[in-house]
Amino acid sequence: MIYESFIELNVQAFNHNISLYKKIIGQRSIALVIKCNAYGHGLLPVALLAEHNKNIQWLCVARLQEALDLRAQGIKKKVLLLCPLMSNYEDAIMHNIDLMVHDADCISYINQAAKKCGKKARVHIKIDTGLSRFGMLSDKVLSFLEQMQTNAFIQIVGVYTHFSDADNLDPTYTQFQQKKFYSILKQLQEKNIYIEHIHCANTAFASTGNLGPTNLVRIGAGAYGMWPSEAVKKVTKSLESQFSLQNVLSWKTKIVRLNKVAPGTAIGYSKTAVSKKLTIIGLIPVGYFDGYDRRLSNKGYVYINGQKASVVGRIGMNITAVDITAIKDVFIGTEVELIGNKSDITFDAVAKLIKSYNPREFATKINSEIPRVVIPCEAQKAITKRKKQDHVYY
Repeated sequence: MIYESFIELNVQAFNHNISLYKKIIGQRSIALVIKCNAYGHGLLPVALLAEHNKNIQWLCVARLQEALDLRAQGIKKKVLLLCPLMSNYEDAIMHNIDLMVHDADCISYINQAAKKCGKKARVHIKIDTGLSRFGMLSDKVLSFLEQMQTNAFIQIVGVYTHFSDADNLDPTYTQFQQKKFYSILKQLQEKNIYIEHIHCANTAFASTGNLGPTNLVRIGAGAYGMWPSEAVKKVTKSLESQFSLQNVLSWKTKIVRLNKVAPGTAIGYSKTAVSKKLTIIGLIPVGYFDGYDRRLSNKGYVYINGQKASVVGRIGMNITAVDITAIKDVFIGTEVELIGNKSDITFDAVAKLIKSYNPREFATKINSEIPRVVIPCEAQKAITKRKKQDHVYY
């Protein structure tokens, strides 16, 4: 098949990022968050990388279908479903998928389904300490646990919460949530209630907060080389000066047409750009349908032959124009890099440019139909038998 663009996944960068977090969290386990198509990087290829990374013990998803797809592709690592199920409990239980529990009703449904399956369902109790989404209020946890003892087909294997403000330079609210969560853990200890997996840290908190009695850490954005915020980056580097994330994803395409544009000529829709001199324009077959944000019109940059080229005019649905006047040796078929490790085309840099301040927003909008290509490295031998190929496509 012929594709207009492709995504490269750098295995070495991925393993590098994971090793940074592993160094910080010590003996605690890592749960890699791969919801939403692995933050736009590709669910299956990232899951395969995680499957063969010894520092990752868990995978976290948001939807049951994501978890079932992983099992269908032979992924063996533990999988936690972070959002509540409304149906299909039996599918989750039979495929050994851990479930999030946040109220008595869902426990009842899960228990009935597990009984039908003839095996216990593994659940993690989510506690709402201040995010006000899913989760049990802290003052209800102990009574809820006592009530759950009557459900013979429920096995409580985890308890956790989620911080709402851990990417803020001011840690006050996160400390408030943390105190509530640790207080509950202390109550459980006093009642001699032992729960195997305890987790509260996301990427932001993992490198900035006190992990205390937790033994599992959920890493999302950081695994892919994205900082949750500038505040997190600042605090993390003040604690670990050598902590340097690498973009795992590079988005590439090729020049499909070259145009010489005379001075005073409009370029693209709505005449948002007009050439001031003789300009050479390169067209690339990528637009906002592919996930290349329209807010990068007349603002964004790409790299061609190692040099920066500006986006010119309004980004179209599937075409973008770039100014290549000052770049030598550009032809039809010359490679163009839209996202990568160069400082001004990382996800973090692009997010700032469009005033999103959230690199995850940009990453998750990259069209899932664009093929993901795993770049060869030593780890590649563990995830493919196609030794004669230079790349593996997903």
